[in-house]
Amino acid sequence: MSYSVEYINCKICNDDNVKFLGIRGNMEYFGAPKLIERREHMVTNVVRCRQCGFIYTNPKIVSFSGNETNYYDNPEEYFSSIIDDPFRIFDETLNLIEKITEHAGKLLDVGAGKGEFLAAAKMRGWEVFGVEPSRNFVNYAKEKYGIDIKNSFLKESDFPELFFDAVTLNMTLEHVDNPHNLLRIINKILKKTGILYIEVPNMDSGLLKIINLYYRIKGKCWSASLSPLHPPYHCYGYQKMSLIKLCSLNGFKIKKIAIWGIGLRGFRFRDTDTRFRQHIINLLARIMGWLKQGDILIAFAVKDIR
Repeated sequence: MSYSVEYINCKICNDDNVKFLGIRGNMEYFGAPKLIERREHMVTNVVRCRQCGFIYTNPKIVSFSGNETNYYDNPEEYFSSIIDDPFRIFDETLNLIEKITEHAGKLLDVGAGKGEFLAAAKMRGWEVFGVEPSRNFVNYAKEKYGIDIKNSFLKESDFPELFFDAVTLNMTLEHVDNPHNLLRIINKILKKTGILYIEVPNMDSGLLKIINLYYRIKGKCWSASLSPLHPPYHCYGYQKMSLIKLCSLNGFKIKKIAIWGIGLRGFRFRDTDTRFRQHIINLLARIMGWLKQGDILIAFAVKDIR
């Protein structure tokens, strides 16, 4: 077995002036499975762009025999949040969106997953649309919630221009290799008065800072910021500066940006995590949320019409 890598520049500003944050691989994190015979040791660097703050893995691991496809294609394994009722989180999201839109119109969720968010929006009167590359997730949304989601990427869709009142990226952008292309497409299909809602893991969260400090104390040159080789398989990370830069380069201006901390969105405990460790992480996440150092970065953007 072998894996291949590709050296890349920053996906936001195309610069290659970076700060080294640590290493990440299939052994470089606590709870990682031990290296066994015929299982290759894979490792890469986590870096931060000095120009825009974007965090990414470089070199990028472009091919390996991992479980990413299975993780994001199994409705029984993947959950939107570690809390029991993800609809509670999505209702909070919709509350924020509706404060700005002031009405329920046409809503597109890009990377719609199992359809929970669209189901919550539909119950509140939105006309919902979604795109999702996982066939199993699309089938689940249809069977569970009666939601028809396109089994495709947004670039393969044929939505008309100026069609949507709101487009949402719920824990999607951190998976996208070409964020500029994605936002350009969204700009075309969003109405002039429409809202783009973005939710991503916060790379400046207090919890990440604590974990990274813990690694240093333990003498580990690791970074907890990304996870290219284990769930949730993130190779890219955003904070305020990089998100604002991305939006501005693609015809959007930020109307509101905030740090949120509720239920560890997109986070999943490992089988090796003890109940005590789970309680500690939960408690720290909630404390950081109260201190405005939460694990979620949210932004509302509007089209920059000049």
